Amino acid sequence: MLEVDAFLRIAIRDNRPELIRLLLAGRLTLGDTVRLAPLFESGELREPTYVVPWARDIRRLAATMTYSAFLSELKIKSVDLESIVRFEDERLERLRR
Repeated sequence: MLEVDAFLRIAIRDNRPELIRLLLAGRLTLGDTVRLAPLFESGELREPTYVVPWARDIRRLAATMTYSAFLSELKIKSVDLESIVRFEDERLERLRR
């Protein structure tokens, strides 16, 4: 999964969104997808018939991956449910003033 995540991020970064769609063409490795891209582009290989919604819209995929990357950076080990309740109570108290 980490390799696929990295592949998706690099395809977006390198402005190669077509590689994401081609990854869904069959039983391809990540390397196959890059190596065979010229054959898909020339029409020698057929692009996938069905492309899942998240792979159709590069903006949606980029937004989801950005959000995921942000969340993975959050350190929540020291947070518990009671601290969330206290934080909310304090925030509401400040709003009432």
